[in-house]
Amino acid sequence: AVQVFQVACGTVTAWIIHRTALSLLDGRGYAQLVALGSALVTALSPFLAYYQVRMIHPFAWDTLLATGLLHLAVRATPERNGSVLALFTLGGLALLNRPTLGVFMLPFLIAHFRFMVNGRSLPLKCGLVVLLFGPLSLWLVRNEQVSGRYQLTSVTDQMIWMGLQEETEGSGHMADGRSYAHLLSEPEQFGLFEMDPAERSAFFRSKWHAELDASPGLWWRMFLTKLKNFWLFRSHLGLDHGSTTSNLAMSLYKVVASTTLLLIAVGVMYRDRAIAGPLLAVLALSLVQCSFYFETRHRLLAEPVLMMVALAAAF
Repeated sequence: AVQVFQVACGTVTAWIIHRTALSLLDGRGYAQLVALGSALVTALSPFLAYYQVRMIHPFAWDTLLATGLLHLAVRATPERNGSVLALFTLGGLALLNRPTLGVFMLPFLIAHFRFMVNGRSLPLKCGLVVLLFGPLSLWLVRNEQVSGRYQLTSVTDQMIWMGLQEETEGSGHMADGRSYAHLLSEPEQFGLFEMDPAERSAFFRSKWHAELDASPGLWWRMFLTKLKNFWLFRSHLGLDHGSTTSNLAMSLYKVVASTTLLLIAVGVMYRDRAIAGPLLAVLALSLVQCSFYFETRHRLLAEPVLMMVALAAAF
């Protein structure tokens, strides 16, 4: 049942990116072709499908929220209050689900910056702020009552520490397939099972503080490594490595990611304003995500958007 739901999320995502492309490229002769191509690569991408039919994972739902939020950010205008309310309502849900998804509201915030900062329609804007940050604020209050700290998740410090590990390239697995946990000593590994969430947070916080003190440039080195991995690819698979299928998949992904980045660079060179907003949103996603730890699925959240931008640049 969950896999059916995940495939349904992927199907709706393909439909939304089709509508988004039509909105962005309205009036251009190749709009229909880019829209259809974006929908097809989103629906049939083996990398997106992996998270829909090979595992139970919130990835498909996250991708649907990201794509839907971008679509509303492109379509919403201050003249239509309903569209703005829909955008900020979905934004509140997206922030609660995965705070990094908030970057997909950037096209609206940039295009209508003056509307957001002027003093007109103040009651409406107060309501928008409540819609956007209310759910997340209630979640923070709940966490403070449970753990004593205002935090989004009890594993934030653990994620920061994971993102500093050179052996994993800031991800969850090393080149030999072992998880980041094997970078801890045996007493530390067993000790984690005896800690509550607050104690785990303190444990990992002290570890990443100590590692940064020992190597002051470590954060920036790993940030640039993760940024490269976001826009291109990691040097190893991490999991499922070694089989012929996995090696072929890795090779295919390298070709797709490299071609996509090349086409995006062409789009930037032509200074196409239609793709500027979505591209800035994905750039913001890469900067925010790589501040923590990075897995390839975090880039795949924006894959429908990146493929749309690449196809638009190609045409």
